Amino acid sequence: MNAAITDKLVAQRDVFGDTLVELIDKDDRVYVLDGDLANSTKADKVSKVRPAHFLEMGIAESTTAGAMIRIDSKSSLLTLSSEGRLFLARPLRIDAALMDQAADRALASTEPAGPEITALLEPLLLDIQRSLDYYESEYGRAPATRLTLLPGSIDLAPLVPALTEALRPLRVEAFSLERCFEFDSAPPTREHAALTLACGAAIADDRTFGAGLIPKRMRVDSGSFG
Repeated sequence: MNAAITDKLVAQRDVFGDTLVELIDKDDRVYVLDGDLANSTKADKVSKVRPAHFLEMGIAESTTAGAMIRIDSKSSLLTLSSEGRLFLARPLRIDAALMDQAADRALASTEPAGPEITALLEPLLLDIQRSLDYYESEYGRAPATRLTLLPGSIDLAPLVPALTEALRPLRVEAFSLERCFEFDSAPPTREHAALTLACGAAIADDRTFGAGLIPKRMRVDSGSFG
């Protein structure tokens, strides 16, 4: 490859992305097929400069595991589900005030994934990693591919960059009601947590997720959602 020799340390994934571009420049028969990990592997460099040679294939959502986290001042929860079934639900012993502080600092920082923010997230990162490791070893399942941050009394969206950097190749994203549902006008942010819980309660199935995670007042007596 033609990468210049330098004393500067370069991340291997950056070299990987640059090398893919070089290979395509040398041979137009080279294409990149991505499994929804372009940002983590830096294959997105191809999508930016050689978009015709970048094919986003997505991932088989039905066979991969997804984790969800909701942090609240009263209680916090992490779940892991796959193929429409809940495999793991565990309370997180996390200082919600500390997570709120981390989110505020990330929002105001020019380096939202910097070491200062990551240090504040250390207890949460340890809890997440333990849960992911337990899921893989106990159930013999493939690793989770996605972590979704659910709305709660604490807005976790500003922590996406730091969590993404610390948990690679896990894809981290903040849940968005507007992306999942159509609204004539977007609901106020303060109502997102309650609406998310209500939607989950409406579509939950006792045979898969179980009613234990759904507040009794929200359980459906009969009928279906939709």
